[in-house]
Amino acid sequence: MKKPLRLLLVEDSDPDAFLILAELGQHGYDVHCQRVQTEPSFRAGLEAKKWDVIVADYRLPHFGASDALHIVRESGFDIPFIIVSGTIGEEVAVAAMKAGAQDYVMKGKLARLVPAIERELRDAEVRRARARAEEELRFQADLLNAVGQAVVATDEQGKITYWNRPAEMLYGWAAGEALGKSLVELVSPKSSPGNRLTNQLPGNAGANRASEQIVRRRDGKELTALVNNAPVLDASGKVTGMIQVSTDVTERKAAEVQLQNSREQLRALAARLQAVREEERKGLSRDIHDELGQVLTGLKMELAWMRSRLKSPGTVPRKELLRKIAFLGSQIDASANTVRKLCSELRPGILDDLGLVAAIEWQALEFTKRTGIKCHLINQTNRLTLDPDGNTAVFRIFQEILTNVARHAKAGKVTVRLEQTKEMLVLEAKDDGKGIRDTDLTGSKSLGLLGMRERAMAIGGMIDFEGREGGGTTVSLSLPLKDPGAPVLRETRARKSSRKGK
Repeated sequence: MKKPLRLLLVEDSDPDAFLILAELGQHGYDVHCQRVQTEPSFRAGLEAKKWDVIVADYRLPHFGASDALHIVRESGFDIPFIIVSGTIGEEVAVAAMKAGAQDYVMKGKLARLVPAIERELRDAEVRRARARAEEELRFQADLLNAVGQAVVATDEQGKITYWNRPAEMLYGWAAGEALGKSLVELVSPKSSPGNRLTNQLPGNAGANRASEQIVRRRDGKELTALVNNAPVLDASGKVTGMIQVSTDVTERKAAEVQLQNSREQLRALAARLQAVREEERKGLSRDIHDELGQVLTGLKMELAWMRSRLKSPGTVPRKELLRKIAFLGSQIDASANTVRKLCSELRPGILDDLGLVAAIEWQALEFTKRTGIKCHLINQTNRLTLDPDGNTAVFRIFQEILTNVARHAKAGKVTVRLEQTKEMLVLEAKDDGKGIRDTDLTGSKSLGLLGMRERAMAIGGMIDFEGREGGGTTVSLSLPLKDPGAPVLRETRARKSSRKGK
């Protein structure tokens, strides 16, 4: 069976063309040939079909092998190009070879034509196979670069043989710097021998191992990575290397720890709120029983005495009755004060009647009277537009701030600034106490701080705590406003007052 051969022939001599085709036919080729003699016809033929080989006479009247060779290289086609000529000299032949021709054959020695063609066909197939392999490698490299994970390959000794672009970003080493180096020595942390990145080959062929490990960047920074090791096998199944895929999970691990801490804090806060609720109920019950209960019992006894005197025969002791009535009035006043005190502790009526600013001023005065700690309030607000929930949240946060000052700060003075800007309401309290520590800000027992954070978040605000050892603590609450009024400056200094709290 004859072998097909697609031939583009540049030749103006009919006898020479016949000899070339005859030579190919004698060697078992079924030649499909297109013969051209001019540049336009050569260009048209080159574009029209896919050719196995181009055979060109070196010199034609208006077109020749050098012109055809230039067109082929310019077009980018990889087609074996063989010059056949009867007049070409050695220097010209060498120049043609340098220009890209694969071989040249003298017309008087056409026996060399077929071996030259067959050799060049084999070489062309090798080049095409190599190009396909290189293209596949480029595709695989692009694919590995696009996955977003650090992909590293090593040989049997643990030396790096492949290092993709995400590996450069993760570890900080360029591929040219990493290739040939030991993976363990390059990226394993120096300070954590118990959690070192391993480059030990998996013991079982085909077995993958995934684990979270500590890795080291070029700058010395240590990260947590999810590392998957897979073996590289040869044709006999022997492990000859390893592929390691790593993903930076440092931020995810930090988020998991933060989430776990938040859950624990929220559980502790819920338990604390329940305990506080029960404690408030117990205190309210005790106050009602001890104070109101005693007063009501005394009123009942006095009324019983008065009834017995009024029912007894004889003259009613007028002065004694008036004295009893006056005593009953004082007891009723005491009961009213007790009720007013209990209601104020549950929720100050001034907050609903006069607003947030007045409630904060009243609370500052009460704090100074109760603790002896001076509370200086600077008010720079006017016509606040907070809704009832916002008023309550800000007031409760302020109460908690003062409670923490009284319990923990060992302060002698608190300066409170209430400021209103075009977009924000800012409540800042600064004491001169011992200063809050960083460990207290995130500790599991810092439930008061957590409660303030939750209240602030519930109304769309944020709260910040800043402490300096020996320099006091500053608490800042920021809350967005919807329709603020123009700010004015007013100062109130909390001091002891003879005025009764109402």
